[in-house]
Amino acid sequence: MTTTPFREWFNLADRQRTGMITGQDAVQFFSRSGLHKRLLAQVWEFADVAKRGCLSFDEFVLALRLIAFVQATPGSQSPEYNINAQQARATL
Repeated sequence: MTTTPFREWFNLADRQRTGMITGQDAVQFFSRSGLHKRLLAQVWEFADVAKRGCLSFDEFVLALRLIAFVQATPGSQSPEYNINAQQARATL
């Protein structure tokens, strides 16, 4: 059985082995992206669909895709940049 990179990353981020990514684990893992904490907070808001304060595997994958979207967006390193939810949804 092959493991997708997303599953491998999820397992790395899930330090407590609960099957969920806590906010603390997400900060530690997602900070490697180089995005500003303010943008990572926006990613969290979009990805935590169930509003539980933790991410399931599917929500984690959504967060990774949002991070990739922001990284590929021109001007996203500007302090004024905010994630455009409509554009992000259309792209994802």
